[in-house]
Amino acid sequence: MGSGGPHDDRALHLYASGQRGPNEGRRSTRGESPPQGIDMATEVVVYTVVHQPRRLKLPAQPIPAGAGIDDIVRCVFDERMNERYFRKVSNTCYYPATELFLRLVRGGMKLAIGFSVSFLRQAEAWDPALLGRFQELVAHPNVELIGVEPYHNFVFLLDMPLFVERMRWMGDEMQRIFGQRPRITDTTEMCMSASIYDALDQAGYDAALLDGRPWVMGWREPTHLYHYDGRPRLFCRHLELSDDVGYRFSDRTWNGFPLYAEDYAAWLRAAWGEFVFIGWDFETFGEHHWRHSGIFEFMDQLPYELDRRGVGFLKPGEALARWGKDAYHLPLPVFPTTIQWFGRSGPEAEVSAYFTPREWWDIGPQGIIVEQQRVYQNVLRAMEPHLPGRIRPVTAAPRRAARPLEPIGIEQRY
Repeated sequence: MGSGGPHDDRALHLYASGQRGPNEGRRSTRGESPPQGIDMATEVVVYTVVHQPRRLKLPAQPIPAGAGIDDIVRCVFDERMNERYFRKVSNTCYYPATELFLRLVRGGMKLAIGFSVSFLRQAEAWDPALLGRFQELVAHPNVELIGVEPYHNFVFLLDMPLFVERMRWMGDEMQRIFGQRPRITDTTEMCMSASIYDALDQAGYDAALLDGRPWVMGWREPTHLYHYDGRPRLFCRHLELSDDVGYRFSDRTWNGFPLYAEDYAAWLRAAWGEFVFIGWDFETFGEHHWRHSGIFEFMDQLPYELDRRGVGFLKPGEALARWGKDAYHLPLPVFPTTIQWFGRSGPEAEVSAYFTPREWWDIGPQGIIVEQQRVYQNVLRAMEPHLPGRIRPVTAAPRRAARPLEPIGIEQRY
């Protein structure tokens, strides 16, 4: 099997390349020493995403017949709630966390950050000064801008060509706001499937992100670059190590509480593979975990503790340049897989408690689903007069020979 070095006839990763070796079926657990011949990671990629949804008015509001577009928007979106949450999170998270990361990247830490267009629209409207601080952060040479599905929706479940178009448009928006176009992209909560992968390839991205959940990774480690029979490379979020901070940091019932930077750095250093990809919501810092939890002090100390253990930071583009040619094949599911996001209880960390407005819970989880469906039904009915091509009754016409359909663009792949 050779010496076990990372590029010694690819022997280090027999288990990750489809060939089964002595560690068949094994995946590492937090802090476990690797088997003989398997190296531990010495690099960390940190990614964080900034998002604020445009929340709906629930219960669903009726839309008057003949309503114009502006009236439809006022009936559908709760802008008072949106502004209230935006300003709240700006005070608890966006301003202090931006200052934190500015200080850290100036000190040598490297960071990847993505923004939904939904958030950026709100920042442009309600706090241009905050947007200016984020622009300063993104402009730092130790920061890489990552793409994100513009409005955190699931259009790829309905119209894949439109998804391709939107992801290209998102790149245009990032160029307009930040002066740079991302080469690597997130989707919506790291949704990924075989068709989404091909769509991102069509949209021109060099790499994409997915959540490294067991039902996707199987026996593979998330600490390598992968691909799915195509050009884009796949960064796999390390589920356990990411959620230790993202969701469990302030959980007093967790057996890892309290989490100190020195312990977390040791866990990162003990991970098997080439690099650890950590993915956090930006709102982790100050909103999901309040300031008094110690989350800011934890993050301040982490670069020092990693450096003490010989672990460095990479931007995703740097990791892509180093390991992109040696990426391993990862089978992707037909149906998209993502972070579990609805519900308030269960065995896994979930994000609905963070993203679902407390006002909505008054109508209960089932009520939230039902009322959202009513919003969509109301919008579809109200939008019908505004559609460019109204459906008209079919009238009899002379028959003629049918010609085969000619799919164009991405449609020919699905």
